[in-house]
Formats: sequence, structure tokens, C-alpha cells
Amino acid sequence: MLKCCWRNLETNGLEEASLRESATGVHIDSHVIDSPVSGVILQYQLSLDPHWRLREATVQVRAGERLVLKTDGAGHWQVNDRACPALEGCTDVDIAATPLTNTLPIRRLGLAHGDSATIDVVMVAVPSLQVTCVRQHYLRHDASHYRYSGLDTGTSSELRVDEHGLVQCYPGVFTRQA
Repeated sequence: MLKCCWRNLETNGLEEASLRESATGVHIDSHVIDSPVSGVILQYQLSLDPHWRLREATVQVRAGERLVLKTDGAGHWQVNDRACPALEGCTDVDIAATPLTNTLPIRRLGLAHGDSATIDVVMVAVPSLQVTCVRQHYLRHDASHYRYSGLDTGTSSELRVDEHGLVQCYPGVFTRQA
């Protein structure tokens, strides 16, 4: 089991996550604390296949709202047990309050140095848990650096990752503590 912690540089919040990888898949369990005063605002669990393709995501906010996403890995999605054609073709999930979900496409794509890919991703807004399909682009510079671009938002950032593809530094937003 791998345990990680990130500090949110914008809110002074923390995320604590555990990752368990086995021959049958990857399971991620995480808690996001907005700030030391407000406590846990978000909990999520991700179930992935051995190739880091999402199978199920459960996201819950402090107010009790809960979202369950399921996918077959071929771009077909269910949101709270209902088919969701608006997400058709998406390959990954990006939960807005965490850098950890950037690891999913980094690991799944397995890009060689200098290679890039544009993907459709299910974006989960926090705290509303609204889902939308967004386009993202990943360019691998070397073993530990990727350029991430949110093509629909115009955002771009140079991510530094460790040997597991976990974000160490998301400039101005997140930094890995452990």
C-alpha cells in the first residue's frame, strides 16, 4: 500500500490518500480536507483495472451529496446507475479538488518521452458534483515532467511526478507532502 499527502496551496487544505495495487486492479481511497478549520469536505474511492482504466468512482461531499460513476472502459458511462450519453467517449475522471486524478491518464496512457495525447475526461466539480465532458492534453517531457492542458478552460501547467506517476508538484495549486 502506498500512502500520499498533498497540500492545497490555495486553501491550505490537505488530501490524504492510500493506493493499493494488485494483479486484479488498483483501489484508491482519499479524504480531502479543505482547511484545518473546516475539516473533511470530500471523500472518494476509485476502482481501476490493472491497466489504470477506471471502473467505478464514488465521490461524496460533506453535505451528504453522493455521486457514483461507472464505466466499462470503452467510453460508456453511468451516473448514479443511469446511462449518461453526454459522457460518451470519456476515458478518465478528473475530480477538481485533487491532483491524484491526473495520475490516471498518466499511468493509463504510458506515453514515451516527447509523446502526447488528447483525451476526453469526466470532470467532477466540487462541491456541486456536477459532471461534464472536457478535453485534456498530456505531453510527456521526460521521466518526471508532463505538460497538462485543459483545452476547454485554457489552463496549462507543468506537472512533476514521481516514479509512480503521482503528482509531486502542480505549480501554484498542489504540492506533495509525503
